[in-house]
Amino acid sequence: MPEHIRDNWKLEIPQERFRDEKSDNNLLSTNNLNLKEAMAQFESQMILNALQSSQSLRKAAIKLDIDHANLIRRMKRLGIQFSYKR
Repeated sequence: MPEHIRDNWKLEIPQERFRDEKSDNNLLSTNNLNLKEAMAQFESQMILNALQSSQSLRKAAIKLDIDHANLIRRMKRLGIQFSYKR
């Protein structure tokens, strides 16, 4: 991705999903979560890690070994917004 485009995007992270962000050794804090909530939290964290370490959505999808369209659908379902800075 060209640098002028890569530098103009931001990632909006729904902070309420993550209760224990500071703990590196505990990727997922499952206190008081049911299975569906725990899976959504884990999936969100995996997607955010891939997005933060990639230069594009397509490269993040490759890191996650999923299709680009599937990544976009999952981000939408989990409330992770990808948008360009203005």
